[in-house]
Amino acid sequence: MPIKNHHPVGSAENPQAEPKQFMFLFRHGMWDEGLTPEETMKVMDEVTAWFDSLVKRGIVVGGMPLMEGGKSVMVRNGSVAVLDGPFAESKEAVAGYLIIRLESDDEAVAIAGSSPLLKSGMVTEVREIAPECPVYARLREQAAAIA
Repeated sequence: MPIKNHHPVGSAENPQAEPKQFMFLFRHGMWDEGLTPEETMKVMDEVTAWFDSLVKRGIVVGGMPLMEGGKSVMVRNGSVAVLDGPFAESKEAVAGYLIIRLESDDEAVAIAGSSPLLKSGMVTEVREIAPECPVYARLREQAAAIA
C-alpha cells in the first residue's frame, strides 16, 4: 500500500538531515519571581552569554519565548471546542523553546544541563525531533509486514 504524498526520510524529496535536531522546551516561566531587578539582570546576562555561545557554534536552528496562556483546541461531542489555557500548572507551562542541531542525545542533555536558568528553577525538557511523522513510519512498517 503506497502512502500518497508522503516523502520518507532519505528519499530524493526529503533527504536525511544530519545531524539530529532537538527541541528544548523551557518550563516554569516565572523563575524571576522574588528576585530583585539586579538579580534578574545578572541571570539574564548569563542566559544571553549561554545562548550566544550556542549561536557561535552554529547549532541553533531557532527558538522563541512564548506568551503565557494560550488556547487548547479539541473536538468535544463532535464539535470543535476552544478552551483557555494549556491546562498545566504554571510551573509546568512551556515558557519557550529552542531548536538545535547536534550529533547525539548525550550532547543535547549536556547543553540543556549547562543552561543558567536551571539554577533559577527552570526545567528544560529535551526532545529529539522526529525525522518523519511516526504515523507514516508505522503505516510503512504495517505495509511491509503484509507484503
